[in-house]
Amino acid sequence: MGAGASSASRVSASALLAEVPDDEALLSVLCQDVRSAQRLLRQAERLMPLAEARCAEEAAERGETSQPSKTEAELAEGSTPRRKLSIHGMDGSTFHISVEDATTVHDLSRIIAEKSGVTSSGRSMVLTSGCHVLDDTKPLLQQLTGEEVTFVARRVSAGDAAVSLQRALKGE
Repeated sequence: MGAGASSASRVSASALLAEVPDDEALLSVLCQDVRSAQRLLRQAERLMPLAEARCAEEAAERGETSQPSKTEAELAEGSTPRRKLSIHGMDGSTFHISVEDATTVHDLSRIIAEKSGVTSSGRSMVLTSGCHVLDDTKPLLQQLTGEEVTFVARRVSAGDAAVSLQRALKGE
């Protein structure tokens, strides 16, 4: 579905409320939307490995090199850790991880998921340091406030998936 088809099918909230006669009908419409969003999420999860492979191929064609994500063991091999971070989960878990200059936010997310047992399927991990959300597109060490990182793994709802898909279709 292209961006044009998506915008043509969008309805404003006030227009939707005007069309729906009562709460039961509105609930029925919302349930249909949730089911549609859940199907989109399942399809997106199925296509994610293919999309990542295609992005890697396109980057290679452009001559860009991508750094594979590193696990904690890979980071420890042959490198001197630069900083030891204290990792705190919103679930009360606490552990320490040593990182080097080249460690990315994505690398740290994978290490935390590995240590905490959080699976990535249907989950989103948010990392913060000093009340700031860490940005995957920027180097990790430049974003840290102190030596502490807090994480929360939250379930991605069908609504989150639908909003994300809408943003992607809009090109945001």
